[in-house]
Amino acid sequence: MKRLLTVLALTAALLSAGAEKLRIADATGSDGGALPAALLKLFAEHPEFEISCFKLDAETALEKFAFGDFDVVLINGGDLPPDRRKTAFRYAVGAYIAVVSVKNPLRKISAKDLRMIVDAPRAQWELVGGSASTVHRYGVSSRDGKLIGAAMLKLDTRAREITALSSMDEAILLAENDPEALVWGPFMPELPITVVALEVDGAAPTRANIRSGAYPLSVSRFALSSAEPGRAARAFLTLLRSGEFARLLEDDGEISELPELR
Repeated sequence: MKRLLTVLALTAALLSAGAEKLRIADATGSDGGALPAALLKLFAEHPEFEISCFKLDAETALEKFAFGDFDVVLINGGDLPPDRRKTAFRYAVGAYIAVVSVKNPLRKISAKDLRMIVDAPRAQWELVGGSASTVHRYGVSSRDGKLIGAAMLKLDTRAREITALSSMDEAILLAENDPEALVWGPFMPELPITVVALEVDGAAPTRANIRSGAYPLSVSRFALSSAEPGRAARAFLTLLRSGEFARLLEDDGEISELPELR
């Protein structure tokens, strides 16, 4: 219900008596602020557009798109059918990282072991070759109270025994001087020297590895439209490829398809 109210509030705020509709389905599961900010910007520049955006699961979004109910579908790469890729483009890559204090000797972990120590009741570092100390787990909570990145590790969205905080900055601040801490959350382009992001399955969470897919805890975001999108859809698709949207994505911990921002 809370998600529905959020969607309805956004839709109501963006509706106008415009001549052309832009109907967007967001099936990425992302909780970042980049998309709402982009839609508000688009509406400010084109008040003649009637803009609506709904969060849906991928199957429903694709089904409604096929029936013409949506002009653009934002979807994760794993959910995009191969026959739809010719009218889609990747606009961003999201990733999630596990961060420990530099006082913790662990530098590499498998995705399987990471899931275990994030999710196991009263997990101890000895499960991954460390001490018998309990893992102090920190995560980031979305606006609706769910653990950000839970789906990537196939976790319960209402994480057990994880201290959920409002941001990665806050979680990392707590982990800096705690060798037993483990932070799980969205990618950060820069980390303090007091912490380190773990390699997962042999790949470090660098921009290059995230973009190429070598880093396993990453997800590509695609924008799907018709072969001949209308004026409103074209304006939105152009915005997704802009430097301004790239900066909004950076704030969400996602990497755009543009060259790195200076």
